[in-house]
Amino acid sequence: MPPRVRVKRTAAVWRNAAPGVGRGVLRGDSVYQSLKDDILNLRVRPGERIGELQAAQRLGVSRTPAREALRRLEHEGWLVSAPHQGFSVRVYSLREVNHVYELRIAIERHTARLAAERAPHASLARLTTTWRALDGRRDRMTLLDWLDADEALHTGIADVTGNAELTGLLQRINERIRIIRRIDYSRPERAVATRQDHLEILALIQAGNPQAAADRMERHILDAKESVKVLAQIYFIQE
Repeated sequence: MPPRVRVKRTAAVWRNAAPGVGRGVLRGDSVYQSLKDDILNLRVRPGERIGELQAAQRLGVSRTPAREALRRLEHEGWLVSAPHQGFSVRVYSLREVNHVYELRIAIERHTARLAAERAPHASLARLTTTWRALDGRRDRMTLLDWLDADEALHTGIADVTGNAELTGLLQRINERIRIIRRIDYSRPERAVATRQDHLEILALIQAGNPQAAADRMERHILDAKESVKVLAQIYFIQE
């Protein structure tokens, strides 16, 4: 049996927002994607309940597509359900955070090594230019801007390996822990540190140094894991 979890959260913005705001008419997959986006972007927080009727009213649809979307999200692991309680957003334990980051290290050490063995890459040169420029835009960057740029870099490194399965696996892992990784950018110093890490990793890959690139990637992910674990306790606390 999974551990019971007590969740600290702020006011339920998602629950109290006006129905259908900014969404237009939603059908089928659009209902699923809209609910998933709300989860990923913390408009509905870990541990918070999402009722079938509540979701239907919020999105301006009937209960049938809302029910189907909720069941699909449960099947994919985004939601959990309990008898007489409905659905709630899944809460990650610190143990799960450790396991997923261990998987990230294994995969991304490999992608960094392969990328360095096939360097240099024009696409990584463009990523280097992008990350150098982010320092001047830092005051205008939102948490999601940083996260999108971060994921684009890690996916970009995987892309140059030429292994589509590897890239797809990394994308699925990133999506799974996006809720967790999002909070890492809530501290400005993490954005600064991440930018420097990324530039160093890219430089080692482009220099064709597989071992150093893999080692630097591992240190980067370990640092991110420790930061996330501290912040995750604000959101996910095991009783």
